[in-house]
Amino acid sequence: MFALPYPLFVAAGILGGIAFLHPGLSWLMFVYALLLIHAMHRSHTWKDVAKGTLLAGFIKTLFSLSFFMDAYPASWLSDVSSLIQFFPFVLTLLLSAFFIGLGTLCAGLMTFFLQKKTIPKYLAFALFFLCADLLGALFFSLYAFAPGHPPNMHFGFSMVGYALADHGVLSTLAAWGGLTTLSLCLGACASLTYALYERHSRARGVLVGAVLLYLTTAYIPLSIETTSTPRTVASISTHYDALRTISPKETLRRQDNLMQAIQNAHAQGAELILLPESAGLTAYKNEFRVLYDLQKEVGSGIVVDVTNVTLLNGSSIQRSFTYDLDEGKVYVSDKSYTTPIGEYMPLGHYALGRLFGMEEIDMLAQRNRSQTQIPADTPSKIPTVLFCVESSSPFMALRKGAHRDTELVVHPVSHSWFRTPYTYWHQEAQALKVHARALRTPILQAANQGPSVLYMPDGSVREGTTTEVNKSVEVVLFTM
Repeated sequence: MFALPYPLFVAAGILGGIAFLHPGLSWLMFVYALLLIHAMHRSHTWKDVAKGTLLAGFIKTLFSLSFFMDAYPASWLSDVSSLIQFFPFVLTLLLSAFFIGLGTLCAGLMTFFLQKKTIPKYLAFALFFLCADLLGALFFSLYAFAPGHPPNMHFGFSMVGYALADHGVLSTLAAWGGLTTLSLCLGACASLTYALYERHSRARGVLVGAVLLYLTTAYIPLSIETTSTPRTVASISTHYDALRTISPKETLRRQDNLMQAIQNAHAQGAELILLPESAGLTAYKNEFRVLYDLQKEVGSGIVVDVTNVTLLNGSSIQRSFTYDLDEGKVYVSDKSYTTPIGEYMPLGHYALGRLFGMEEIDMLAQRNRSQTQIPADTPSKIPTVLFCVESSSPFMALRKGAHRDTELVVHPVSHSWFRTPYTYWHQEAQALKVHARALRTPILQAANQGPSVLYMPDGSVREGTTTEVNKSVEVVLFTM
């Protein structure tokens, strides 16, 4: 039979995981933090702390990464039976949760030993959550290791700080350092509350009061000054299924649809037009030919396209082409962070697949990454491109924001690999709210099979005005 602390760790993991499922449940992350601190405090040995924190981190991450199963069965693997697909999907989910949980374990052990010998225990508890987030991302990158994909701390899913993205008061602290500041803030609030709980004669009243204060301040929006100038922008929203390969004929049809949408958006006054991930306007065409076509058909403004480019070694890279039609220039940037969620094959998975004779595994995911970015001295009207899953990183948006000043950040995505990944959409939205506040700059999202919205630095989300071009393409117009 489990000793008393273990049910506390399990309960903490469940509550922390549920907090990732819906904006209205984000406040449960504060309860998770309080419960986890209490469970660690009740644990008398390092072994209890190690087992308990691993269990809590594993359970919390299972909820956070549950969107993995929204891609099952993969329609783009139609030649593989759904039963055979099931085991890799589940194995990937379990291993990812385990390795991220190892970060919670290591942070728990650090807290256990430091608060006994080096620093006050409440300070150790406050630092625990930030350390757990960063170490979890590091361990995940070790699990996902492959040539060209070194260890890092970019995988932000399941990081507790994102739960504060919807908090009216505390979310403004993101301007001081983004996600890491919020994780530290959550830990500090929970540790302070627990200190009062231990020392106050009316302990239950302290807990109830702290939770009520947290909930009350969550709905007090604080304004934040933006760096943008008033302008009209547009996202092109598409509805295309996931296909491993697209025929040249289908590519040309999609390019025609995109050009119609760009013309529609420009006619409505859009100064900047963003296409979704893998839109393919530049596929099969040289970027300077596309620039010529856009200048001829549209005339003025800025158009951002993202497409997959095949490299000489046979792998592909995701590249953005920003067309300045007024100046006749093209700016190029590449995706600098990829994940093993359909973008490349971790070394361990590759070895296992080859062991079972799956020769086609070489074709499943060979996407590379690059550090090529738009030059720092580029005019601020040219947006910074934050690619798809780069938004989950606690550092990527800050790094790109420090590279150059810009009036707008654009975020092209495609969710066609999933069905209706509500959990993923929610966590992506939380991340982009944090980044918009941290950069003090609006973030425009254009999506294939997902929401095309505008994230403002004050934490609000604008949905825009939609005009249907055809059944597969829509124009979403925003005024900011």
